[in-house]
Amino acid sequence: MRSLGCTSASARAVTTALAAAAFVLCTVPRGLRAADDPPPPHTPLDRAVATVTAGDLRSALTFLAGDGLQGRATGHAGSELAARYLAAMLGAAEAQPLSGSSLLQSIDLITPAIGPDSHLTIKEQVRGADVTARFTYGEHLHPAAMSPSREVTAPVVFAGYGISAPAMSYDDYAGLDVSGRIVVVFDRTPTNGQTPDAFGNSTDEHGSLLVKARLAHARGAVGLLVVAPNGNRRLRSVGRTSTTVPSPRERSFDLASNQLPIPVARISGQAATAALGLDARKTDLDALRDRLVKAAKSDTRPAAAAVASFAATNRVATLSTDVDQRPVAAYNVIGLVPGADPVLSKEVIVVGAHFDHDGMDDEGRIYNGADDNGSGTVGVLEVAEAVSRLIEAGERPRRSIVFALWNGEERGLLGSRAFAASTLPGGRTVVANLNMDMIGRDLEVPEDDDRFTGFAPTRPGQHTNTVMVLGYSRAPGLAQLARDENRNIGLSLMVEGDTHAQNLLRRSDQWPFLQRRIPALFFTTGLHPDYHTPDDDVQKINFAKMEKIVRLVTRMTWHLATAAAVPPFTDPAPESAAK
Repeated sequence: MRSLGCTSASARAVTTALAAAAFVLCTVPRGLRAADDPPPPHTPLDRAVATVTAGDLRSALTFLAGDGLQGRATGHAGSELAARYLAAMLGAAEAQPLSGSSLLQSIDLITPAIGPDSHLTIKEQVRGADVTARFTYGEHLHPAAMSPSREVTAPVVFAGYGISAPAMSYDDYAGLDVSGRIVVVFDRTPTNGQTPDAFGNSTDEHGSLLVKARLAHARGAVGLLVVAPNGNRRLRSVGRTSTTVPSPRERSFDLASNQLPIPVARISGQAATAALGLDARKTDLDALRDRLVKAAKSDTRPAAAAVASFAATNRVATLSTDVDQRPVAAYNVIGLVPGADPVLSKEVIVVGAHFDHDGMDDEGRIYNGADDNGSGTVGVLEVAEAVSRLIEAGERPRRSIVFALWNGEERGLLGSRAFAASTLPGGRTVVANLNMDMIGRDLEVPEDDDRFTGFAPTRPGQHTNTVMVLGYSRAPGLAQLARDENRNIGLSLMVEGDTHAQNLLRRSDQWPFLQRRIPALFFTTGLHPDYHTPDDDVQKINFAKMEKIVRLVTRMTWHLATAAAVPPFTDPAPESAAK
């Protein structure tokens, strides 16, 4: 595998990119008009919005999604270069540090590497003698990246999906004593976001490793084994964190605050069968899983879940997790425009986008991420520029505005999660979030591509003026504001998708705000065949539509920053809450 350190060639590329950034900062003209342009708009807001142009968006994106930044992978040199460029651009728009003296806000990240001493040993008593089965790191065992390095020995219990959800009348731990035990659970959730009473998906809420581990620990468990949902194939797919140094594209990270409280590992079906002492002639993992799925969909969930949980007999497991977790320097870029109202200035409107992408793979191919999400990133820069023009014209926002460029979205919404969980200085609180992620292309869904499950096939050119607006089920007031302001823009708004099978609502940086009952909208032009490939490049961007989207977000930002009130968060209807 390729080293993560800068080679002489990559160092030269970074130096060249820095020079290019300086050139962009110093030479890109702002607000110049050609002789045949229409006359300037009349109101200060109209004039500021008119400064958002396809040409400016193209200039910034050409640098940000160029090869010199090497795909902007979190923890890589290209990411830091991008962060410093973006901080300079926000600073040029008169944004101030939210705290301290820099627009670069450190986020505490960890990168893990699995050591060679990870294993699972199962001992059982057979006619008075010990029989041992041993599983080592690889095909049957993969320690969680945020697991502590520890060895524990204890009896084994099975606790379904490891979920306790009283509000949903579901509890895998009902009547089950797990104190001092190693708990075996299925990964994710029994419904996995597919039914009206779903528990959520695998990245948050009841389905995440962190939630499962904290719940097991709170009930006294000393270890957690998580059965991969698709057998050994799924286990191999999470096996990227290893003893070798991965490429920037494969490198994994997590927030240091997400350290698991007990040793946790994913295991194969074979290892789970041994740990639980299952007899395939009577029951097996599939039968247990089917029982739990049926229970989750029934009206008698507590009883059915309790029946599925049990303590394994005559078995003791030893789980050893060998994980080296190293701190990584990474930054969000956060710029503040203070509000002028002495009371409303404590309320913050966050306008955000993630600037990281996938970096480079083992073959040296660069994933430039022009659409994902260079497009949203330069959109935030243009909104900030327009706001600075309004302030130059003597206008002031009543509320404070934070322009946020997130890092680590591709590795689990890390930057936005860290910010949303933090306490803002000066007694400020976030009251609304507008997020732009992939706003530069046209929704295009080919047939027979499992990456686009749930989307009907679409032809190229079918959505050249369309932007999807998600979050409407939890922020209907913001969705109505988008409709109102769009009368000045003329986009085709696709206000749908909150309950889509792809879980799009949970897959970008508005989600940590929605989880905290903060109204938020997600603007995106949708998926396309170049999504997460090396072909997501600047020449394929629809800048004319992108200009309209950023102008819409600019108008919404100013309305929210100056209005008497901000539309509230709304609990979604049951069918919207499901997925």
